[in-house]
Amino acid sequence: MKQVQSSNILNESALRSLVASSVNKCRSIKNADKVDVRYTINYVNEYKGNADQVSLILDNIISNGIKYQSKDVKNPYVDVFIASTPQKLKIKVLDNGIGMDIDENENIQLSMANDRKKDSHKKLGLYIVNEILQKNRGSFFVESVKNSGTMVLIELPNVMNSNNKNFNRYEHNNNN
Repeated sequence: MKQVQSSNILNESALRSLVASSVNKCRSIKNADKVDVRYTINYVNEYKGNADQVSLILDNIISNGIKYQSKDVKNPYVDVFIASTPQKLKIKVLDNGIGMDIDENENIQLSMANDRKKDSHKKLGLYIVNEILQKNRGSFFVESVKNSGTMVLIELPNVMNSNNKNFNRYEHNNNN
């Protein structure tokens, strides 16, 4: 069955609201009150895309940054940078947490697909993000240094300026 995702036009205020909402959702995470979550919006152009999916991406990446902080870090932080351009929405999240063991910064998508280790649940948020990005022709890159932190860079095409009218559609198999 074909399913059409809802599209929203996100202006600067809407993007700020999505980030603030994600940060508030994460406040119930253990020790979240000790983590300084900061965000910056570099607004150039309206972004047309699925607000619920952008919110889900933010929820997962920000919560990972908060959950996986080191107890030894004096000033734990999660920094969120969002840039909205005519071509894409860019989301960059930096933290100074425990980092991930990604051998030579291997492709995280391959790592998630092949990883069956007991700690693979730590990558669940990234797996969810990857699924959303695949359905929307987006991309992400993860760079992480064990015991130093992680940087996640996400890009979603701006549907408003896409020539592909079917851009925001995807195939959905319903087995019910």
